[in-house]
Amino acid sequence: MPRPISIRLSELIDRAWEQYRGAFGTYLRVTAWLLVPGLLFIISLLLYPTADTLFSGQGLTGLQLSGAILYFTTYALILPLTALWAYVTMVQWSLARLRGGRKDLRASMREGVRRLLPVLGATALLVLSIAAAYVGPLVPGFLLSLTIGHYDAAWMMVLRSLVLLIGVPAAFALAVYAFGVLQFAPVAVAAGDAKAAASLKESFRLVRGRFWGVLFRSLIAKGLFLLLGGVALWIAGSLLSAVTSLALPSSPFAALRLVTIIFSLLSWIIVPMFVTPAVTLVDVNLYRSLKENV
Repeated sequence: MPRPISIRLSELIDRAWEQYRGAFGTYLRVTAWLLVPGLLFIISLLLYPTADTLFSGQGLTGLQLSGAILYFTTYALILPLTALWAYVTMVQWSLARLRGGRKDLRASMREGVRRLLPVLGATALLVLSIAAAYVGPLVPGFLLSLTIGHYDAAWMMVLRSLVLLIGVPAAFALAVYAFGVLQFAPVAVAAGDAKAAASLKESFRLVRGRFWGVLFRSLIAKGLFLLLGGVALWIAGSLLSAVTSLALPSSPFAALRLVTIIFSLLSWIIVPMFVTPAVTLVDVNLYRSLKENV
């Protein structure tokens, strides 16, 4: 039997926006830490070898090699961990504020560090669950495809086609379902309501019986804020290209390198700094509403 959700979509968006606007400076103090990997990005891209060097087959200098290592380390490790810590900190502070408390931001930051690894574990479990849900329906078709050349009977070809035809939409549907019912696992751990190992079960318990309502609210509200961020990024990118073309008309390669550096900083650091708090508040408000109406 479907269970009610106390918060409407319009209310969810309004709450997230008003809370974000009301504590804009506080959230920016947290997400501003993304400037640290941003600075490392700039340094790594300045040291990174040019396209001509990469395609010419020339050996890399020590500085160029250091730039490549720093770039991939920042991209694969430092930025994701910093972003996850910021998310945990914002969840902590936002929930305390919504519950009527006045938790110190520094205390929330320290708590974010302490809960970083458990939330990372819950996030890994979430990603693995979605991947398993997606891959599972594709396995029979893959195994049947391996029989090509061994069993070329017409019925086998038809069977393989049917299994693949059913498997692809089933994989997509199961992946969406897994995301819908398990998406609050990291939030539950960040809030201190569940351990990493039990976070998937806790998320499923909250969403069970109201899957479509939760999925609809989550995707639409987050999608709206992400769309605003995307529009801002598009406008900034267009202006950036125009300005660099006018400023460096005789140096197209220098202009391209400058645009690459600045656009990378905009897309990976600056825009997420302003969008992430709103997306986080959608999670926080929806999670709190589900907790209050289990």
